[in-house]
Amino acid sequence: MILADVSEPDDIVTLIEQSVPVTRINLNQTKRSDYYFGGSESKTYQFSRVQINELLSDMDSAENELVRYYNNADQNCLIIEGIASPVAIQLGRKLKDLGVSVRFGKHSTSKLPAAIFTYPIADNGYSYDTKQYNRSKSLLQAWRWRLEQSGIIVIDTVNYYDTALTLVAIYNNCQKPAGEHTTLQRYIRPKIRLSEHDPFVESLMSLSHAYSLNIGEEKAKAIAVHFHSLLDIAECEVGELIQCEGIGRPTAEKILKAIGREL
Repeated sequence: MILADVSEPDDIVTLIEQSVPVTRINLNQTKRSDYYFGGSESKTYQFSRVQINELLSDMDSAENELVRYYNNADQNCLIIEGIASPVAIQLGRKLKDLGVSVRFGKHSTSKLPAAIFTYPIADNGYSYDTKQYNRSKSLLQAWRWRLEQSGIIVIDTVNYYDTALTLVAIYNNCQKPAGEHTTLQRYIRPKIRLSEHDPFVESLMSLSHAYSLNIGEEKAKAIAVHFHSLLDIAECEVGELIQCEGIGRPTAEKILKAIGREL
């Protein structure tokens, strides 16, 4: 079953329901994306959907939504509906079968274009609400690349019909047992958490790595509850440091010696 947010268009849900059961709930209020489902190996998947014009009008809002939902599924995806081009596209009378028939006009090749032209595509195959944005497509491509590096898969679809088809295809694929997948021998990138980093925690972990102190993220965070900087630790006694959860006397002494304290 696919869960769909109550704000998602009826047209998409109706198309999905032809192949997969759909239940509408307030997904966004539970800090989950627009579409959400489970798969084999007890993994969960969620998909945010945005039209290309909406994305280019406010990329910050789109990114903030991704961050807000990120930790509530094992795999995050962003579906972008519509066509974006760095040069104006001369569309035919109709885009047949959801394919794009294009012809580029004459343009200078002396430098990269500094604008993005967008073409949302209706279900009848016609483009509508075409706009030009005065920003380089390289900005959009670099942003998409960083999303991929953060574990968010970006998927392009032509319109809502294509979005429904894509969701059904991915849903069915995710229901297969692990042994039935052979693409790239089941290679899966490690998930990267989007969260604010505590510089003090990072300093403790770097110190641990340099002096083999065996301080992982959990112990570093436990120390950060009681101290605010390496200077605070340098001025404390062993007895104070061992009050931190998971820190015994041997580790406490090693930490103090690592930052230059004489015991």
